[in-house]
Amino acid sequence: ALPLHRRLTPQALDLHSEAATHPLSPPHRNATVQRLAKLLMLTGAGSLPLYVVDRFRFDLGLPHDYVTSLICDYPDYFEVIEVHDRLNGGKTLALSLTSPRKSLAVSEMERRESIINGSRVQKGLRIRYSMNFPKGYELEKRIKNWVEQWQDLPYISPYENAFHLGSYSDQAEKWAVAVLHELLYLLVSKKTETENVLCLGEY
Repeated sequence: ALPLHRRLTPQALDLHSEAATHPLSPPHRNATVQRLAKLLMLTGAGSLPLYVVDRFRFDLGLPHDYVTSLICDYPDYFEVIEVHDRLNGGKTLALSLTSPRKSLAVSEMERRESIINGSRVQKGLRIRYSMNFPKGYELEKRIKNWVEQWQDLPYISPYENAFHLGSYSDQAEKWAVAVLHELLYLLVSKKTETENVLCLGEY
């Protein structure tokens, strides 16, 4: 018997062609650039080694050759610099913001809250997170009370420097959750591998 042969349908080929050109469209490029800028802003220092950015390349919707095909077209946003690698020692190349982007320093949680209340983004609001548990899962009463108190703590933007907070304080924990929530929101699929988050956190 002759071996089976398979080929893509014309519709699939059209979809592949569209996907290949889509990253080059201006709206997609601008959205990708803003996501990348916000990721750098989350670090506080406004820069990340390229090997850390590479870990999120697919999740951010970056082309494989983003340094030459995208970054170079936005010199008002980014520059590639040499930095000391805090993890591995020595020098490494990093992607850095050329200047602060205050207009982008609004988290998704703050944006949603401003839409709900019909007001501008304000600091210190008591923004609560939606929480979903597996069916049949019940919190103990004391844990439930603690969660309610934690939810009522002021929301600190992930784009604010909150390292003055006590490392093990509830407020610091709420800020850490804000950073993680914003990181995942920036990603196209709203998820990433745990190793990527750990690498970013370690750096």
